[in-house]
Amino acid sequence: MIDLSKNTNPFYPNKKILKIMKKTVFNIKSYPESVITINKINFLNKYLLKNNIIATNGTMDAMNVILKTLNLKKLGIYSPTFWGIEYNAKLNGYDISKIYFKDNLEYDYKELNDLSKKVNVIYLCNYNNPTLSYLSKEKLCQLIKNNPQCRYIIDETVLAFNINFNDMTFIEYIKDLKNVDIIISCSKIFGISGIRLGLIFSNEDNIEQYKKNIYVYSVNIFANTFAKELLNEFDKLKTVRIKMKKNMDNFISKINKSEVIKEVKNRGASFIFVELNTKIKYNEFIKYLTKSGIKVSDTNNVYNDLEKKYIRISVGHKRELNKLAKLINNYHITN
Repeated sequence: MIDLSKNTNPFYPNKKILKIMKKTVFNIKSYPESVITINKINFLNKYLLKNNIIATNGTMDAMNVILKTLNLKKLGIYSPTFWGIEYNAKLNGYDISKIYFKDNLEYDYKELNDLSKKVNVIYLCNYNNPTLSYLSKEKLCQLIKNNPQCRYIIDETVLAFNINFNDMTFIEYIKDLKNVDIIISCSKIFGISGIRLGLIFSNEDNIEQYKKNIYVYSVNIFANTFAKELLNEFDKLKTVRIKMKKNMDNFISKINKSEVIKEVKNRGASFIFVELNTKIKYNEFIKYLTKSGIKVSDTNNVYNDLEKKYIRISVGHKRELNKLAKLINNYHITN
């Protein structure tokens, strides 16, 4: 089965990462550090100080730590978005206020600004999963500065795949803005979902508070090693980002004339968001792909807020995407 639903880097982990992880096996009898602080890092070095970053057990843990530490009551989100935020909000006793996307599936600054007056915390997945909605860092900065009473959790997990990430990320603002946290999943961009590694970037005072609410030993020995020795690989991802973009652009060019496809939203991320022809029988089409050996994200079955018919297709190897393109082009809509 070719899995194009996972939203992960198909070209990682590389040999260097695997070599270091294999060596780490010999340390499994030892406890990891109780809390992982990262003192030496080349990760976007021009933006970061050593006290601006902390490792967590995936971004799910990052969300939990932030919400638990803030101990506020009202969370605002756009819907649909990554399901993990609602899970963690409910776990920590938050009431959830939702804004629903309009037809263009883009963030609306005025709506976000109004929501900021009504809630204590806003979660913004930027790019959004699954809709690829994006708020520029200039607009985001304006929003956050205009609402110092509100906290903002910005999830850049999907954005990390973009070849222009270093220019688009909001991380450069964290030292000056105390009401914002950036979270990123290393599990996705490095293809290491099994070891669970998330990162929180924030003001130094915020990081010190988060350290007090992280469960001891929550970051396992493999994630511990990665955080300490391999995060500088992040700045070496440009080549593979270009390769992923090339593969996806090539795939899109092959399916553009298919009767199955109505519109493709592509922002150079880890996946594309595809609107299907309204005449298509959604579950029948998903079943057709699955029986043919390809799994995509059946987004409409996961996110009930979507009124049109969408699927999410993650980036893959060229041969995998070519097989999917052939299946899409060979599928004919029946009445």
